[in-house]
Amino acid sequence: FPYTKGLRTSEGPVVSKLWFAPGSKDTMGGVYSVDETQPLNGDATGNTTSVNYGGDAKIKRKRESQKSLLDRYFKISERGSTIRTEITAGAVNFIANSYLLVLMPHILAQGGVDGRRAVVAFVISTALGSCLVGLLANLPVPVGPGLGCAAFFAYGLTGDKETRNITVTQMGITCCLLAGLAMLVLALVDLPRRIFGIVPRCVKDAMPVGLGLLLSLCGFQQMGLVVSDPFTGVSLSKSISVSIILGSLGSIMMAFMEHKMYPVTKFVVPIAFFTLVAWFFHLSPWPTGFVSIPTFGPLLVNFQTLGKFFWSPVFGLFMICMFDIGGIVESVCGFADSIDKAKGIVSKKKQGLIGPHGIHGEYWIYACCGAATCVAAYLGATPVIAFGESFAGVQVGGRTGLTSVTSAVCFLCTMPFEPIFRAVPLYASAPVLVLLGVILLKLTKTLNLESIFTAFPS
Repeated sequence: FPYTKGLRTSEGPVVSKLWFAPGSKDTMGGVYSVDETQPLNGDATGNTTSVNYGGDAKIKRKRESQKSLLDRYFKISERGSTIRTEITAGAVNFIANSYLLVLMPHILAQGGVDGRRAVVAFVISTALGSCLVGLLANLPVPVGPGLGCAAFFAYGLTGDKETRNITVTQMGITCCLLAGLAMLVLALVDLPRRIFGIVPRCVKDAMPVGLGLLLSLCGFQQMGLVVSDPFTGVSLSKSISVSIILGSLGSIMMAFMEHKMYPVTKFVVPIAFFTLVAWFFHLSPWPTGFVSIPTFGPLLVNFQTLGKFFWSPVFGLFMICMFDIGGIVESVCGFADSIDKAKGIVSKKKQGLIGPHGIHGEYWIYACCGAATCVAAYLGATPVIAFGESFAGVQVGGRTGLTSVTSAVCFLCTMPFEPIFRAVPLYASAPVLVLLGVILLKLTKTLNLESIFTAFPS
């Protein structure tokens, strides 16, 4: 029987012309049947005959079997993404976070860690942690040593640069290792996630604001705009130097790019530009080479350097990690679901990254960060947290762990180019801290300061 108009199958597409005999089988084993009672919408000829295709289940199984191994493992199609989109998002995350390759060695050097060692430790711990998050948690959130813990280590835990020695640095790194072990052990019994869940919202909202103030202060100190003062603690510099001028111009350039909404390159481009300016005008020495063999140096973990109050900095590092991981993962996944809801990918019937029982894979991300922190401390870096710039990868479509794995591979490929990162002057990377502080300070509007019961904890 020929049906040339209004033909409909349960697969959905409208066919212009099809010849078949009722009761015959198709190539998939489905049986064609004719239903004379079901009208066809939009049939101009008034034909009320429809076709019921009986091979739906087999077609679905065949399509499922045709998915690649990556697609099935990371649930890429299920989350409305593609392999190409995930790899692109991973590369975007790498570019957005690549400024840490320059900034992290500078901060850790303030705490007594050698710059070459700091680059290697940062890259390896970032690659390992991001791979674990991608493979176990299946979340598009790369992880690595964070600025919050690094600033606490360099400017709080290890004390003044003039009085610092190798023993103080070893004590700080050992505390980082203990904080990582605590995170790993407690994560296996799901304690950090539960603790973060019961912390009052006013405290959660205030933590990023306080961190922003600390990061901006550190950035101004690295430029030389803020200096130490024996009476007030800190004060403005009484002279104008090249580092203050270039650092201020870099901050203005980053702020302009933030205003123009360049989420991927707002940090990388100003750092590269002012670094080249410093190199060409001999304001800072050129790199001693472009490629080098990674070195680790002597082990910095030494339990004999711990004092009887070592638990205090360990607890502080643990709390910073827990709040950073929980807050960033919750924000990034919520941002991804809001985009997908607007596109119709996430609905009441189809869940996104956040389900009725919480974030999918949230249990694993604390354990992954704890394990990566142990490796980072062993190599000479500070604890591992979720990267806040993961919003960039989510914005271009990253929804699965393949995004994190791609970022890990990209970071790993940068390790031989360590001399270039160490040659970047401090005042070229310091504006990143200032702008990050400003971005975090914008969260002040989320604080409930009307009631003393919420304002005081904040």
